[in-house]
Amino acid sequence: MLATLTSGLDHIGDVSPEHLGEALGILANGSFWGARGNSGVLLSQFIQGVYRHLITHETCTTRDMVDAIKVGHSTAFSSMSEPVEGTMLSIMESVSLSFESSSTIPSGLTPFWQQIVASSRDYVDDTPNQMLLLAQSGVVDSGALGLLTIFVGIWAHYADLQLENIPIYQDIILQTSIQTSITNHPIASDDWGFCTQFVVTNGGNSAKDLRTSLSSLGNSILTTELDNSIKLHIHTKQPQLVIDTALGSGTLNTLMIENMDDHETTTTPLSYETDPDKTCCLISITDDGFGHIFTESGLASNIATEQNDPTFFTSLTQIIEQISPSDIILMATSLNQLKTIQHLEEASICGSTVKTMVFHTPVHAICAALTFNPYNDSSVNFAKMSSQASQTLCISINPLPNDQLPVYPSQSIDSSQYISTIEYQEIAIHTDIAELISASLPDLCTYTHPILTIYRGSQTSESEAIELVDKLEQILPDTTIDMLFANQSSPLYLISLE
Repeated sequence: MLATLTSGLDHIGDVSPEHLGEALGILANGSFWGARGNSGVLLSQFIQGVYRHLITHETCTTRDMVDAIKVGHSTAFSSMSEPVEGTMLSIMESVSLSFESSSTIPSGLTPFWQQIVASSRDYVDDTPNQMLLLAQSGVVDSGALGLLTIFVGIWAHYADLQLENIPIYQDIILQTSIQTSITNHPIASDDWGFCTQFVVTNGGNSAKDLRTSLSSLGNSILTTELDNSIKLHIHTKQPQLVIDTALGSGTLNTLMIENMDDHETTTTPLSYETDPDKTCCLISITDDGFGHIFTESGLASNIATEQNDPTFFTSLTQIIEQISPSDIILMATSLNQLKTIQHLEEASICGSTVKTMVFHTPVHAICAALTFNPYNDSSVNFAKMSSQASQTLCISINPLPNDQLPVYPSQSIDSSQYISTIEYQEIAIHTDIAELISASLPDLCTYTHPILTIYRGSQTSESEAIELVDKLEQILPDTTIDMLFANQSSPLYLISLE
């Protein structure tokens, strides 16, 4: 809720609105884009409703404000798929109902907001009686408490009071005390899932349609609309499926994902990543071998995954929570992973900002990772890694197909022949892999100390690899040759030259 209000106030900034309606419009717009979490989204909708009612008002009476609060409540209520009593919705409704007639509405702003605070406080205390989960946990509803805090701040402003001098504010800091038969009782859950939210723009569906299409994938679903944009909030165990489904409604922006298990447990950062000067973390994604090369070499934390892997976000959040960096470079090691990460650029995952990179091959990713420095910010690392990858030569070695039409029609099919390619372009064909590699290399005279690193796939044996290295050392006596087992299913070999 604080982030939501801060975003709204930041939008106002140094602007000098001409009247109340204009000021509320700017606040509502900023709150929409900055809304975070269940309570934040509800608060932004409440502000939207207040704005819509007062849009033409240069000023407003307390009677106007009561009506605006009613519209705010209605707007927030309609954004939820399953509105629940005992939340901030109850506070919104109770405030508007506390003024039963015009004669009970104070004309002065100070007594008006003081009455709202008193009414809200009573309903905050009562939230555990409206929701069993709150009573079992021994707490009041946090969203309702947050809204009460905002009301207290407004009252303090008009009463010209310092918050620290208001007894009710001190109670809020300590959290409102409640009487329950069960207190601090842990709520059993195998997995709380992920709090996921994003904005869909340029879509053809309404907020209600989007909410309906995602209803089977989670709970606490809220949708808000502003112009041609829809903000969605959902608690789900399948964030990837939620994202894929929402893509049918438009373009995704401002993605945020939080692991709700953190609300129940405390994660201890890994000891080797507690250096506060380390501002950036590198995470690689592999889908066909190479995972152990990244992790064992210390180049990057690695997630081994497949397309549409439902465990991807669980693995990603676990790494982020252990290291707790401010910036993350998420590195896809093949074009096949583009769909997995394409909507994560500038996303906020567990409080860290994500920047994404996609490489044609794991070899390009490894060479790029060698330039990564955790003490640099993401923009510096991104530039250095991109430059290194662009200078990396990667040769793929594969057998020519013998059970289908040739991939390269100009060549005849021969099961004993092998083909080399660079970025999908045919370079050479030969029956001997060592000779093929030699023929595919540029002029090594331009390299001072050439290093050839060969990544062996799962289809080649260790003895074949040793034999290949022996041949290459004879053909290329002035070149250092390293062979690593990467376990990729294809190609047979991937080769980099430095």
